[in-house]
Amino acid sequence: MMENNTLIIDNSGLLSKTTLVIQAIVTLIFWCSWGYLALPLISPLTNLLGIDITYHNHFDTPLFIGLLITMILVSVYVVGTMIIWSLYNLLLHRRGRNIQKSINQTLHCDLAGYFGVKTNELSTWQQAKTLNIELSGTGSVQYVQASEMG
Repeated sequence: MMENNTLIIDNSGLLSKTTLVIQAIVTLIFWCSWGYLALPLISPLTNLLGIDITYHNHFDTPLFIGLLITMILVSVYVVGTMIIWSLYNLLLHRRGRNIQKSINQTLHCDLAGYFGVKTNELSTWQQAKTLNIELSGTGSVQYVQASEMG
């Protein structure tokens, strides 16, 4: 059974053949561009394996390897410091706090005040399994019937 999904990415069969061919050509062009840009990264490896690609002759291989190692070390440093900073903030701001209690008390009072009902009525309604609520056109509660207390 086929799902009825309106997203075109999930229903590529709905695209015309011309559109599919154009998308395939554009994708191929972008992959070739990425491959061309990656040649300097591959050239030291091909040089070590004895494979000659003329593209790498424009680069100084030892200098390139040194820059690549430096770039990797800087990336590791940046990612590492961000992870350490995130862990520090998690420990600093969540240690020893009981967030759940303060949120529940605030939400309970705020909800009762927002809908213009008494706090004890709201508590009764929260314990009910079924609520029938009638709202006015402005969104205020007109009638509530609670049944099947849980």
